[in-house]
Amino acid sequence: MKTRYLGPLLVATIATALASCSSGGGSKGDDIVKGGSLVFASNVEPDCLDPGTSAYDITAVVGRHLFDTLLWQAPDGSIEPGLATSYKVSDDATAFDFTLRKGVTFSDGTPLDAGAVKATFDRIADPKTGSQYAVGLLGPYKGTTVVDALHVRVEFTKSFAPFLQGVTQGFLGIIAPSSFEKGKNPCTDPIGSGPFVLKKFTPQDSVVLSQRPEYDWAPKGESHDGPAYLDEVTFKVVPEDEVRVGLLRSNEIDALGVIPPLEIGSLKDEGFDVIESENPGAPYVVYINSSRAPFDDVRARRAVQAAVDIDGILKSVYDGRYPRAWGPLAPGTPGYEKSVEGTWGNKPGEAAKLLDDLGYTRSGDSGIRELNGKPLTLELAFFSGDREQRNEVVTLLQAQLKDAGIDLKLLPETEAAEALGANTYDAGEFSFVSGDPDILSTLFSSANVGKDGEPGSNMSAVKDDEIDAQLAVGIGSIDAAKRADAYGKIQKRVVDQAYALPIYVPTYFLASSSEIGGVTFGPQSDVRFYSAYRKG
Repeated sequence: MKTRYLGPLLVATIATALASCSSGGGSKGDDIVKGGSLVFASNVEPDCLDPGTSAYDITAVVGRHLFDTLLWQAPDGSIEPGLATSYKVSDDATAFDFTLRKGVTFSDGTPLDAGAVKATFDRIADPKTGSQYAVGLLGPYKGTTVVDALHVRVEFTKSFAPFLQGVTQGFLGIIAPSSFEKGKNPCTDPIGSGPFVLKKFTPQDSVVLSQRPEYDWAPKGESHDGPAYLDEVTFKVVPEDEVRVGLLRSNEIDALGVIPPLEIGSLKDEGFDVIESENPGAPYVVYINSSRAPFDDVRARRAVQAAVDIDGILKSVYDGRYPRAWGPLAPGTPGYEKSVEGTWGNKPGEAAKLLDDLGYTRSGDSGIRELNGKPLTLELAFFSGDREQRNEVVTLLQAQLKDAGIDLKLLPETEAAEALGANTYDAGEFSFVSGDPDILSTLFSSANVGKDGEPGSNMSAVKDDEIDAQLAVGIGSIDAAKRADAYGKIQKRVVDQAYALPIYVPTYFLASSSEIGGVTFGPQSDVRFYSAYRKG
C-alpha cells in the first residue's frame, strides 16, 4: 500500500505524532542490555529504500535508521540542530544557510559535506529521478550552493518557510553521492550516515539493518549518544492484522505496528506494552466539493455537518480510541486552532431546517429528500477501503445522513479516480501526516484545484480569496506566531464554510514485548529503534 501520494492525496498515512513517546524504555529499574536483535512486523513493505524517490511512509521509517537529516523537530514543534549545527534564513524566506557538523561520515567512509547535501537535493529536484514526495518538500527549489565543505546555501524562487520543517523529514535525509553513481541502485543499496546500515533487503519479505559502531552524532533530542543499543533490527512485512498480532503473542516477533483498536485492551491485559501517538497534519476528513450543486451552497454543506454524530461513530467503530477531529488540522500540528472544537455536529434539527430552506422535501418511501424530482445525493470518491475500518465509518455516515434525507453513495475506486479528474464527484476522503501547518496549502489553495482532467489535492475545490491570502502569509514568514495566526484563520474559515467534514485523528498504536524498551516515535511517521534495547 502506498501511503503517500500527492497527485492527488488519496490515501492516508500510517504516521506517528509530533510528540516523542517511549515504549516503557529508560524507566528506572530497567537494565539496558547492549546488543541483541529486534524484529518489528509492519503492515506495509517499502517499494524502494531511497527516501528521495519513494513515496512510502515505511521507506521513511526504515530510512530514519539509515539516514540523518539537516534539522530535527522537537516535541513542541520547534526546530533544532541535526546534521546542521546552525542555520540562518533570509528575511524573505528564499535562502537558507546551514553550517554542517564536523566529522560526520557515510557508512562507506566518505565525508558528509556540503557537496553531499547539494547532490541529494539536486537529484531530488531532477525530473529524471522521479521523486514522488520529497520533491514536494523542496517546493519552488532554485538550487543549492556549496559555500565551502561545511557551509551550504539552499535557495528558492519564492518564499518557502515550510522548508525548515521539511528538512526534518526522513524523505530529505542526506544520502551518499556514491549511492547513485553509475551502476549503483539507491533503491536496493543506499548509503547513509545513520545509526544503522543495510544488511539485507528482501522485497515483499523484510529489511534487515545492522548497527553502525562508529555512529556518534545523534541529535540532542535523542535519549542517548553513540551507537544504537541493538546489533540488528529487522522490519518484517506482515500485511494481515490478525497474523501480526498472533506472531507477537507467540513470541515470534518483538513488536508490531498498526494494531486493530479492538485488540488493544486485550494486548495490554496480556502484559504487552502498548504505546500510542496521534498523527499531526490532516486528520481523516471527508472533503465536500464546493464547486458542484447543491454543495456549492454553504447551507447544503452545513446540513451535512449538522446531520452527523461523529462521537457516536467513533465510539461504535473504535471504542473511542481514535480522537474526534474538529477541523482540517490535527491537534498535534503546530498552529492548531483549538477554538474550532465543539462548534458543529449532531444537530439534526438544524440540518432539517437548512435543507427545508433549500427546498428539499421528503417524498416516497426512501426517506431521501428531493428537489424538482431529483434526490439529494452525495457521491463520495472512496479509496480507503477497509484500512483503519474506514468502510465501517462510512457505513455509519450513510445511515446518519439517510436519516437527514441525504443519500451518501460510494463511488468504487475505478469510478472514483475518473470522477476526480472530471470533477463529477461530491466528496473525497483521506488523511495525511505533516508536521507543518502549511499542509493547508495542499488541501485548500486555489492553485491545487484539479483542472484539465487532472485531479487536484484540493478535493473541496475551494477557491476562497480569504484562504489564499492567509496561505500567502503563512508560506512567506518564519515567525511562528504570525504563521499560527494565519493558519488559525484558515482553519476557522474551513469549518465555518463547511468545506470539510473532519472525522477522526488517526492514531498509531504500537505493541511490543515487555522485554523491549526504548522504542520511540519521531515527528514524522517514523517508529524509531535507535534507542531501543532488550531489558536485562
